[in-house]
Amino acid sequence: MTLTFAQYTIGAFAFFGSFLYVFFFGTGLVAIPFEHMIAWADRPRSMNESQFKKEKDRLTKTVEFMIGQGRKLHDEKVALETKRHDRKEIGLFAYWSQKRTNARKQHEFEANCILVEKDFDNLRKIS
Repeated sequence: MTLTFAQYTIGAFAFFGSFLYVFFFGTGLVAIPFEHMIAWADRPRSMNESQFKKEKDRLTKTVEFMIGQGRKLHDEKVALETKRHDRKEIGLFAYWSQKRTNARKQHEFEANCILVEKDFDNLRKIS
């Protein structure tokens, strides 16, 4: 039996496609259950009134600390820009270094804000 070009092409693409199907089906199949397992593990759990009050107080203290940290970070940025506009107190490379340090602190602050917001959402869902 002789194969035509069309039959050969269809067979080659089907063979190649089966490998792609196995690869992409396997990677997608692995991702689905883990997402649901993590969501189940992170679900808000019920708590009694005393635990809720303790958690609320802890979150309040954390938010107050974060507000103070944010104000301090803002003051540092304003002071750095003031020094830069004077051009007498700070050189260009020192300015870049301090600006990068402030950017790193800003990134850390934003990450901590996201974590506190997640805790707040979980506490709101429990109440």
